[in-house]
Amino acid sequence: MTKLDRVSVAQLLRKYRITESVFKQRIDLLRIQLAKVGNEFYISEEQSELLEQLDVHLKAGKSMAEFRITTLQKACRGRVQAQGDDIAENGGYSCSWARMTPVTEQEGLLFLATIQAQCNKSQQAERQQAFSKAKRFVQNASKQGGIGPEAQPPSFQNTKRAVGNARVDIEIASGLTFVPEKSS
Repeated sequence: MTKLDRVSVAQLLRKYRITESVFKQRIDLLRIQLAKVGNEFYISEEQSELLEQLDVHLKAGKSMAEFRITTLQKACRGRVQAQGDDIAENGGYSCSWARMTPVTEQEGLLFLATIQAQCNKSQQAERQQAFSKAKRFVQNASKQGGIGPEAQPPSFQNTKRAVGNARVDIEIASGLTFVPEKSS
């Protein structure tokens, strides 16, 4: 997540004039995972848009449960992540999405490149094959027109690795994912 495509939690708390506990309820409902950069927590621009839709929905006097039924059934959610005992970051490195439009092949490859760049040289070496396999998975999914949660892949791992649980994961929670780019 770059500075240009992230929104700080502090900004959102001020914008919506809500407490941290109310914010937590909302992101839990939307299945948004926070990203930590330094001492600050962030969500992606797409996740912020979904949070905005929920806020408008609630201000119209509707319930969170109604929003979940009407909106989240159509939402595209998931994440890619690098995990293992050699990564001290809680939960590993990840890029997640929660939005109404499918993630494209190019976006999926960018997510993988982003988490690969967060890994140091040793962590990258432990996952070199894993990243290659994950990239091929994204490219093959695009060739099929995209995939959904029913095609959830297993963890990608190097065949030979020093860290037994070093891996790259692609989680597809809902919606169509890794669709081909639209031609102009």
